[in-house]
Amino acid sequence: MTHTSEEVRDYAAEGIRSWLWTIDAALAKLCVGGLCELANAENQLRQAERRKRFHAKGLEDEVWTSTTKIRARIVKRKTFTALNTPAVDLETHDWPELLDALSMIESGTRDSDLSAFVMACLTAVLREAEAAEAWKSGHRGQVSYEFQYAFARLFARFAVARPVAEAAQIGQLLRDFVDRCPEYLEKLLEKLPYEEDRVQSGEVFWSIWKGVSAPIFGHKLLRGSSRIWRYDEMRKLVRVLLFADVEWRDGVKEWAPVTANKDFIELAASVVGNTPAGFGALASLLSSVGQVFLPDAIRLLADGVKRANGMALLEDRNGEFQLEVLLRKVCYRVGTVIRQRPDLHRAVILLLDKLVERGSHTAFRLRDYMIAPLPTVN
Repeated sequence: MTHTSEEVRDYAAEGIRSWLWTIDAALAKLCVGGLCELANAENQLRQAERRKRFHAKGLEDEVWTSTTKIRARIVKRKTFTALNTPAVDLETHDWPELLDALSMIESGTRDSDLSAFVMACLTAVLREAEAAEAWKSGHRGQVSYEFQYAFARLFARFAVARPVAEAAQIGQLLRDFVDRCPEYLEKLLEKLPYEEDRVQSGEVFWSIWKGVSAPIFGHKLLRGSSRIWRYDEMRKLVRVLLFADVEWRDGVKEWAPVTANKDFIELAASVVGNTPAGFGALASLLSSVGQVFLPDAIRLLADGVKRANGMALLEDRNGEFQLEVLLRKVCYRVGTVIRQRPDLHRAVILLLDKLVERGSHTAFRLRDYMIAPLPTVN
């Protein structure tokens, strides 16, 4: 692990995660600690190289000496200390070694030291993202984007395998960074539904999801101009939380986690459904895995229009198109049912009127169809 190239070390890390924990868990943990130490050692050496303190030969000797010492510490089982009180900083630890260390850890680990190490890495990457995303920041060129994106995948695997109490703590940590690094927070959150689809953790996933949603759905930026700084980042977070941009399989009409948590969708609609971002995201959801809630869920959109307070809900990017697609499905598939229920009929007509006002020919034809009297049976 300490003397191979980075490419070979990636494979070794996967082998440790898959096999060594069942053979010798203590040794596997030592390897994680060793890579954590190596991340710090190589960072110091690379910093020295950047400052040109050493000539090439001297640097090679330093690298060899440091890695040899760390390998000896692993063999002598002395690298546990690196995980006792892990303090990870991406300015003092190199990300390739950290990624390998994280890749070694089983996603379902209950070892408190290893869990603390993962959380320390999460905090470190969030802080780095915060510095990069700050107003007029000069840190964007220093961000470890390779680490950020690779870490997001590992984080998702780890997060949905936590006990519910730990998952709630993760949700709280992410919640604290909503205003500090929304762009990277989106990258972290968008990986979670795919992992949840694979493992079906249930309450664990929703502890994180619901924990981070409140400050996003209620954010004041969503109720202002779309030209304000960070509006687009908040808009994207709303779409992530409402599963609006998930790449669902063709023809899918429901997803078990969403179906079982209708209350979350209804809460989101009541809080953010009267904003362009929320309205557009909700329309996208109801056109995909939210179809299971139709036709009744149409009223959620109509309620958003009624509570819009003058906001142009269809100004959201692709919002008009998504609503048109949704209403076409509803009117042609369950049009008779809707016309038999006055509350749904009024809701659909209200939404069609909004589209007609924006010049939608499809909505004009659908409205004529929906206001026509029901055929009578002789």
